[in-house]
Amino acid sequence: MDFGDILENKIKLIEKIDEESYFLLKGNFFHIIKTQNGSRILQKSLNKTNYEIISCIFFEIQEFLHELMVDSYANYFCQRFYDFVDFKEKVIFLLKVIIRLILD
Repeated sequence: MDFGDILENKIKLIEKIDEESYFLLKGNFFHIIKTQNGSRILQKSLNKTNYEIISCIFFEIQEFLHELMVDSYANYFCQRFYDFVDFKEKVIFLLKVIIRLILD
């Protein structure tokens, strides 16, 4: 069992991304969200994750939303994640995706 498995098991067990888990995963959310297991575990953890951590995750992945939205696993996370960001972040989320669609 590697470090990633241990961290995934911790998140599954506590059903949230706590501050310690966030700092260990920071910089890797894009890659984790694109995996089937990572996407599923992170989706389930959103209900109990505090807003500050959700906002930090949004800040990290916002430039990649257009790519995540078309990924076979990440799109499910993005749809669920959208429900947990605040109004301003929802607007940014939509603008990032729309602008990229227009440019492509």
